Amino acid sequence: MAGEINKSCGLDIHKRFLIATILCRSGEKQQQRFDRDEDGILSLRNWVTSEKCDVVACESTSDFWVPIHDSLIKHLPFIVGNARDMKAFTHKKTDKIDSEVIAKLALNGMVQPSRVFPINHREYRSYIRLRRKLVQKRTDIKNEAHAVLAPEMFNPNLTEAHIL
Repeated sequence: MAGEINKSCGLDIHKRFLIATILCRSGEKQQQRFDRDEDGILSLRNWVTSEKCDVVACESTSDFWVPIHDSLIKHLPFIVGNARDMKAFTHKKTDKIDSEVIAKLALNGMVQPSRVFPINHREYRSYIRLRRKLVQKRTDIKNEAHAVLAPEMFNPNLTEAHIL
């Protein structure tokens, strides 16, 4: 990112809500809590753009960041940082402190961005993960059936040709 960052926003995102902290170089700090629904994300976007933040940053925990990223990326730079790397800088344990630390890291350019795939790639990757999970479940069920039937000296050939 080119230029100095004068105002940053750090997000601590949870399943149902998020805490946002805006920090300025002058030391001014603002914090707000938003619901993690469409109205809350829209309110966050309006707040961050009205405050003229240079960058928004968050941790890449779960997929909770995705709708927020997709909403804000069109309006200002959004950095999704690796949670493990960001936790190395802090010994926090409250949501407000966490969002403030993320904002400080972003303000000082210390958030290493994670790779964020385009929407169509994310969908494709989620289908691949789902397929892998379903194949693993199928294998687990076959192995369980073999484990139950083997002590009874019953050895059916449980291949796909016989199942389908």
